Amino acid sequence: MRHKSARHSDARLPSANVRRIIGCRHSPRCETFGPLGPWLVTKDEIKSPQSLHMWLNVNGEQRQRGTTKNMIFDCRHLVWYCSQFFVLEPGDVIITGTPAGVGLGIKLEPKYLKPGDVVTLGIDGLGEQRQKVVKFKP
Repeated sequence: MRHKSARHSDARLPSANVRRIIGCRHSPRCETFGPLGPWLVTKDEIKSPQSLHMWLNVNGEQRQRGTTKNMIFDCRHLVWYCSQFFVLEPGDVIITGTPAGVGLGIKLEPKYLKPGDVVTLGIDGLGEQRQKVVKFKP
C-alpha cells in the first residue's frame, strides 16, 4: 500500500438538495481537478496510516484540520472493499474523503473558492501542496 496527499475538486451540482435527492455526489470532473503529491511514499515510510494529521488553508486561513484516525473506514478496509468491485493495479489511487470544514459545510455563510484564492494543504509525512484558483477559460 502506498500513501499520498490529494486535493479533490469538482464541479458541484448546483443544489445540495439535488445531491440529497439522487443520493450521490457524482458531479462532472475536469482533468486538473485532482492534483496528487508532492510525492508518493511506500508503507514502510508511514508508521501508521491511521494516525496522520491533515490540514488545509485558503489564503492563510485555516479551513480544515483533521486526522486519518477519524475516518469512518480505515485504509485497509477501503482497499479490501474497492477490490470487491475492480482489480487494483500498482499506481491506482483511492481518494478517501476530506476532514470537516468544506466550503459548503461552513455554517451561516458558506465560503466557496474563487479566482485568486491560494489553497495550501498537507498530510504528515506526505508533504505539502499549493494551488492558485484560476478563472475557467472556455
